[in-house]
Amino acid sequence: MANAVASYDQLAHQVEALRKENSHLRRELEDNSNHLSKTGDRDEVLKQLQSKLEQEAGTLASSGRSDVLHQLKGLALNLLLGEIDREERERCWYFSQLEALSQKLAQLPRIDTFSLQMDLIRQQLEFEAQKVRSVMEERFGTSDEMVQRTQFSLIFMCKVVYM
Repeated sequence: MANAVASYDQLAHQVEALRKENSHLRRELEDNSNHLSKTGDRDEVLKQLQSKLEQEAGTLASSGRSDVLHQLKGLALNLLLGEIDREERERCWYFSQLEALSQKLAQLPRIDTFSLQMDLIRQQLEFEAQKVRSVMEERFGTSDEMVQRTQFSLIFMCKVVYM
């Protein structure tokens, strides 16, 4: 009976240790996600996260704690997918702003004679569109950088899944 109690206590202690470790790693993943949101440098954060996950994967696999490893993979993927979704919604918002400005430009009447008022309205709309494009490029980078970031995210997800 005493042996069973000791075994139960050891198991309870291991479960508590795993919970603490899981909480610590969850906070670390959330911190990385917050850092990612602030800096926008997803590639660097993903590289760091991948390195830490690979280290933990080796440790957890060798100690037979594959359930925690699966939880970590799930957390990493959920954080990344959440970040991708947030970025996509933000990008869609910018595109909708550009579309609205384009529609306003297209709706301006075409007149044969020069109109200072129409010219100023057209210039203002073009200026606003350029400003939105500049903010968008500053936020997300160039089109090539967006493609590279997406490719890197896909590679990261594949590595996490097949880790």
